[in-house]
Amino acid sequence: MRSIALLGLGLVTICDLVESANLGQVKIKLEHTVEIVPTGTGLGRGMLGVVRHPDGSIFVNTQTFGLAKSTGGGQTWTAVPAENAFALGVSRDGKLWLANQGSHRKTLFVRRSADGGRRWETTMINGGAFAPDAPRHPYSWVGDDYNTFLEHPDGTLMFSAGMRYLPWFYEDESLMIDGLVRPDADVGGLMMLRSTDGGRSWGDMTLVHPFASEVGYAMDPENPRRILAMTRIQRPLLAGEDREATLKKTGAPATVKSEAPSIYKNGLLLESEDGGRTFHEVPGGLTEFYEIRGTILWAQNNTVVVTHQGAHPGGGPDGRLLARISLDGGSSWLNGTRTGTPFMNQSTKFVLLPYPPGHSFTAPTVEVSDNRFLTVYFHGNLSQNRAMVSGVFWHLENPR
Repeated sequence: MRSIALLGLGLVTICDLVESANLGQVKIKLEHTVEIVPTGTGLGRGMLGVVRHPDGSIFVNTQTFGLAKSTGGGQTWTAVPAENAFALGVSRDGKLWLANQGSHRKTLFVRRSADGGRRWETTMINGGAFAPDAPRHPYSWVGDDYNTFLEHPDGTLMFSAGMRYLPWFYEDESLMIDGLVRPDADVGGLMMLRSTDGGRSWGDMTLVHPFASEVGYAMDPENPRRILAMTRIQRPLLAGEDREATLKKTGAPATVKSEAPSIYKNGLLLESEDGGRTFHEVPGGLTEFYEIRGTILWAQNNTVVVTHQGAHPGGGPDGRLLARISLDGGSSWLNGTRTGTPFMNQSTKFVLLPYPPGHSFTAPTVEVSDNRFLTVYFHGNLSQNRAMVSGVFWHLENPR
C-alpha cells in the first residue's frame, strides 16, 4: 500500500485518507497534498478562491495574504501581492479580477489586472446606493465572505455581493411579527452586479436570494444561460412557518437559541436558466444543518464538483472536507447506484480530507486535467499564527 506524509500528520496510507466508495464503476482516488501558503505568514479567515488562467497557471485567493500563483500545475507556488479580497475571477482575455469591501462597509472595490497581478486598476462601487429607498435609506452593509466572477460570451461580467440593512433581520423589531421575520420585510439579500464596459462601471443589479451568502458560481461550459450556485442559507423562522416541520427539514437542533434563532444554517444549491437574472432553489439542494462553506466547479467534460464542510449531527463542523459529484451537469449525482440520484443531498459524501486540523472554511476546486482536480483548503491554528493553505490532488477512476 503506497503511503504519503500529510502535513505533519505522519506517514499514513491512502486508504487511511479517503473513502474510495465504489459507485458503480466510479471511484475517487486521493493522490497527494501540497503546501501553498506556509504557516507564519499572518493568514486570517480562509474563505479561499481558486481559478485557472488561460495560460495554464493557477491562482489562489487567500483573502488576507494576497494571491498565490502556480505555473507548475499546482505543485509549486509563489506569492503575488494583492489587496485583501472576498472574490476572485479570471476573464477570457486573461485579466484577473478581485472584489473587496470598503472600510466603512457600504462600498465595494473591484480591481482588475492585465499583467498577472503586478499592476491593478480599481473601480469603486457605492453599494449602499442600490437600496430600493436610497439615498434616504441606503444599505448599511455591503460585502460577502467569498464568491466568484462569471463572464458571459458577450463579455458581460458578473459577481455577487451581500447588500443588507443593519441591524440584522432578527434584531430589528420592525421586521418581525411575534418574533418571526415578516414575509414582506425588505432585508436586502445576495445580489448580482454586472459590467458591460470591462469593469469600469457596475450596475444592473438583480436579487439572487434574500437569505443567502457565501456563494460560489459555476457556468455550464456549453450553455452560458445555465448557472449553478452553491451557497449558504441562514435565517430564523418566517411568519407563518411551522417550527417543527422546519426543524425536520433543516436538521437544526430543537434548542436553537432565541437570541440567534438560525433555524436554517445549511448549504443550498441554486440554479439559473436565464444567465443569472433569476435563481431558484434546486429540489434536493439543501444540505444538512451546518454543512456550509460550499463551493462549486463545472468542468469542461460536464462534471460538477461541490465541496462543503462536514458537520456533527447536533450542528458545528466536524473537521471533514466532503465532495458531491455529478457527471452530467447536475442532472444526477453519484450515490452508489447505476443511475445515481437527482437530489444532491442524497448523493454520496466523498471524504477528501477526514481531519485537516482546524478546517472549517471554503475548499474550492480547480480542474488540472480531465477528471483530475486540485482542491485547496485552509487549516491550522489562527491564534498561534500556525494557519496555512494546502491543496489535495485527486482524480476520478472509471467516470465514463
